Amino acid sequence: MNGETQSKLSVVIAGGGCRTFWSLGVLEQNRFLLPHVMEYAGVSAGAAMALAACTDRLRHTVDFFMKITSENNRNFYIENVFTKKRAFPHDSMYRSAVRSIIEQAGLEKLRRGPPVRILLAFFKPDVRVLPVVYRALKAYRKRKKNNIVHGPDTPVEGLVPETVTARDAGSVDELCDLVLASSCTPPVIEKQMINGLTCVDGGLVDNVPVRALSEKARSGRVLVLLSRPMAAQLLPSDDSILYLAPEKALPVAKWDYTSPEKVEETFLQGMRDGKRAQEKIDSLLKRDP
Repeated sequence: MNGETQSKLSVVIAGGGCRTFWSLGVLEQNRFLLPHVMEYAGVSAGAAMALAACTDRLRHTVDFFMKITSENNRNFYIENVFTKKRAFPHDSMYRSAVRSIIEQAGLEKLRRGPPVRILLAFFKPDVRVLPVVYRALKAYRKRKKNNIVHGPDTPVEGLVPETVTARDAGSVDELCDLVLASSCTPPVIEKQMINGLTCVDGGLVDNVPVRALSEKARSGRVLVLLSRPMAAQLLPSDDSILYLAPEKALPVAKWDYTSPEKVEETFLQGMRDGKRAQEKIDSLLKRDP
């Protein structure tokens, strides 16, 4: 991305599992159009993609994930249910992909780059987890059905949101833990705890985490990349925020860790959609922040 042109631009990447590779395609297509990014924000898999974008590891991330999915035959190994082995391969594969992004770039480069802000969600101590999850999922599905992009200002009772910054992680392992905590969806992604609190996927608070940006970043221009199709007239309207969504359904499923060709096609669809969106992006960049 063009580091010479200074602009108050931030990028927000929605959650959506493997569908978030579409966002990397949009960014890859527009890498020379976009100016220096002030901040990134992401939730769930969008947090991993924000790390890839911040460290300029877009193509590497796609290639690495295609490699490990080509070596994985199934999304569920029933023979492991009653053993110590994991029935779902996603946790270890996801962690290895995040680790690859960080190690390729190096923590120091990540710390020197723009902040990557990650939305987490915790259960309040002593709450009954299953009822809270039920209410949060019900609210999330209602928002999705009604084409509501953002979660409410106040989350479902029992959930506490928190935003952390990737550059503050003390190690590669700690940063991997934060990304997986933002993506925590047992039993597919293992139970995660941060500072003694149990995590849940931050997308249940807000799957499009503009709120995770700093106040300064929100006062500038913001490019928001979604992970599912939405008609332009249904997207929020704001002079300083551009919401981009896939123009059609994406080929890969959220938790499909067996289809490298669908991951590649999702990335390429992002590039195609990103090319068609260049006038909109250029118009956003010309607006007064």
